[in-house]
Amino acid sequence: MESLYEQMESGTKEKLKERKEKYSEIGVDIEIYITIGKPTDKIVEYSDKIKADIVVIGSTGVSGISKFFKGLGSVSRNVSEKVSCPVFIVR
Repeated sequence: MESLYEQMESGTKEKLKERKEKYSEIGVDIEIYITIGKPTDKIVEYSDKIKADIVVIGSTGVSGISKFFKGLGSVSRNVSEKVSCPVFIVR
């Protein structure tokens, strides 16, 4: 399991570094931070830690299937309710 996690992390870091380089060419500064846990909790925790001015998040993601189960809210909605700064939800 540890080997699988390391492979996933390595692949993710490589893809994010490529995007970081692409956007730095047009003046966008991106910080890469990878963590494991419940997405809502981790986003709120990190945005508080860095005192984020705004959180930009997509309206759907890999947990899109959760909308079919009553009582399970989306990550973007939960983040917007819990984070201490404005949230911009991108569709």
